[in-house]
Amino acid sequence: LLSLVGWLLSFPLGVWPSVHPIDHPAPWPGRIALAAGAILASLVVAGAVALRTKVRALLLINWLVLSLIGVAVATTVSGASFLFIWPAAGVAFIGWVETFLRRTGPGRLGVTAVVGFVLAAFFSLPYLMALELVLGWNLSEFKILTLIPFALALVPVLAASIGTESRRAWAGAAACVGVALVAAIVASQMPAYAANHPRGLNIVYYDDRSTPPKWLVSFVGAPDEHYLKATGFPAKDEPYVQFGLQDAHGRLKPAPDLHLAAPTLTTSEIAQVDGLDVWRGTLRGARGGLQLALGIAPKSGIRAVRVEDQEVVDAARLAGDTPVFARILGVGEKDISVEIAFDPEASPSVVVIERSPLPDAPEAEALVAARPRDAAPVHSGDASVVVVKVNLKSAAN
Repeated sequence: LLSLVGWLLSFPLGVWPSVHPIDHPAPWPGRIALAAGAILASLVVAGAVALRTKVRALLLINWLVLSLIGVAVATTVSGASFLFIWPAAGVAFIGWVETFLRRTGPGRLGVTAVVGFVLAAFFSLPYLMALELVLGWNLSEFKILTLIPFALALVPVLAASIGTESRRAWAGAAACVGVALVAAIVASQMPAYAANHPRGLNIVYYDDRSTPPKWLVSFVGAPDEHYLKATGFPAKDEPYVQFGLQDAHGRLKPAPDLHLAAPTLTTSEIAQVDGLDVWRGTLRGARGGLQLALGIAPKSGIRAVRVEDQEVVDAARLAGDTPVFARILGVGEKDISVEIAFDPEASPSVVVIERSPLPDAPEAEALVAARPRDAAPVHSGDASVVVVKVNLKSAAN
């Protein structure tokens, strides 16, 4: 029932499936809607069993189930067991005290039920918010499952409150439906992005020296079609070969040739070591970029790559069917010693990539200026990417 309520709420709450969960600018209406949905599910169950089951029995059964869940969690994901173990321990202790103090009869353990619910809510509600790090609102049927302890602990409390007055259950259910609907409608009308929770939008000048230079715009989140149209990008992604090694898609448009300097891979020697040719040389960035990288095609014949006497790519990775990249960060224009071992009969090439700041150019400045307030650079940000392909044997000649 809980998952069904979450699934129904996922339609108004999940109108932005491409928004990263942690970047949602207004999560509270959605949180309120899910909490109200969990209370609604508890009310339905409490109303259905209040006239058929004693509250004491309902309390004991629900907390036995939660305790068994806690044991199961402790044996599989022990770090999460406290969500169930501590509330169950609190219920056991308070239940014992309440039973001891009420010697006249078994009682209904009302205080124990309330304390158990408070403890379950205290531990589980924060994890509803923590789960937003990995699950979007379009997956509310899974997100709401973190409220299982909350909902189960609430059932005996509500059953005791309802008693024989079924109208109380109907009134409470109607109130929960109203709160959940209003919160869900409010959440669905909130903007997907805001200045303090922006969409990721990076502007890249891309020059691989084998095709004409191009501007590339990448997003974290849904593409901003208004920005793309205003700045002359196409309406759909277009295919291209990224770094000359792998198929990719993106929003591309032609860029002027800014004649940016390219990184270099300079040969010192090629030696024979243990039956392999070993290329030794120097890698150097041309524009003081944040990141340099060596890209290697699959089945290239390269067996290992060492940078500054440290192995960064081994034979196991190079034997795969996908390109391999060795990334080096924060070196600026420093010379970096590189050693590449390969089969003697091979004539391998290495792709040298430098990611550096966006160049000073009128069109680059116009693209940056047009970026809306609810968007911002993300990860490595705006950049120029210059790519050159170097054949190791030819470079030695």
